[in-house]
Amino acid sequence: MTEDEQLHALVDEGKGAEAALCHFEGAYLKVKARLLEEFESTKRGDSKARDEVWRELQALTRIFEELQFTAETGQAAKQTLLEKLKTFIG
Repeated sequence: MTEDEQLHALVDEGKGAEAALCHFEGAYLKVKARLLEEFESTKRGDSKARDEVWRELQALTRIFEELQFTAETGQAAKQTLLEKLKTFIG
């Protein structure tokens, strides 16, 4: 795969991530708020329940951050392709 093909693939992945973020962000915020409420409502001594909620929150956050990273990488790849095009056109 050439560099340009790799960049185009990153752009496509980024577009998919951006679309997913548009649909996922609202759900992410609702679930995050619910998990934080759950965490706050657990008793301090109930470390098992607190740990479980914390792990769920961390997993949710990692998914969201990975989508953001993929979208940003796609934008950077798009910018690189545009710069290459400008150089080519001169």
